[in-house]
Amino acid sequence: MTIVLTPIPLAGHPDDALLGGGHVLRHLGLRTRADVRGTAFGLTSLSDPEARNAFIHTARSIMDHSGQRVSALDRLYLAEGMPTLIIWGDRDPMIPLKHGLAAHKSIPHSRLEIFPDSGHYPFNEDPERFVAVLRDFLATTEPSRYDEEDIRRRLRDGAAAA
Repeated sequence: MTIVLTPIPLAGHPDDALLGGGHVLRHLGLRTRADVRGTAFGLTSLSDPEARNAFIHTARSIMDHSGQRVSALDRLYLAEGMPTLIIWGDRDPMIPLKHGLAAHKSIPHSRLEIFPDSGHYPFNEDPERFVAVLRDFLATTEPSRYDEEDIRRRLRDGAAAA
């Protein structure tokens, strides 16, 4: 099976067509209103030729016929000293929760907040909770200090271990 990503010119009012076609997006696994709305909003940006070309270039570099072929998991240890808040919807149809759990496990001292019954856009699903979680994280977390030599050392040590 071959997947071909080709720029498609969008004519007329693509945002109206996409927002009105929520039932089609739901058939693709986007179950919540926020998923449909957020995805439609993202897709409307593809009517801009530069944005569309950038998206296609990125997609081609990280996906092939078998799915995603690039992962940052082998580098997430570098964020150990950086305060990291991971917010994930437990019903995310685009990037499943298992990816958030793996990222949390790979970033020592990270904080994971799972939003129940939320999809890919938990900040739209429950904005009040999102803001509360973010405010709490900012209030209770010490800022990190960037140390270029420490990052270089970790990169060298990580490469040697691989």
